[in-house]
Amino acid sequence: MTDLTKVIKSETTTIVDGAKERFDQVNEELIKLCDWTKKSIDQEVQDRIASDKAVGEIASATVAEIQSLKRKQKKCPAPLGTASTKRQ
Repeated sequence: MTDLTKVIKSETTTIVDGAKERFDQVNEELIKLCDWTKKSIDQEVQDRIASDKAVGEIASATVAEIQSLKRKQKKCPAPLGTASTKRQ
């Protein structure tokens, strides 16, 4: 019986060691995937923040331009002086 016990113990150890090695490999791959995912999410967040800032700056510049044009429009004299609108 001792020979059979030694064989079973040896086989069991081999199986457990193989499973542990495979587990460690999968664990490493999952850690790399998790790190990559975190970096991708962080990059996406930064890109969206930059995009939002750019859109905000464009919107502010557009509003300022509209306000400037409105001020200029109010200061302009009538193009043909006192002529009626039909003659203009």
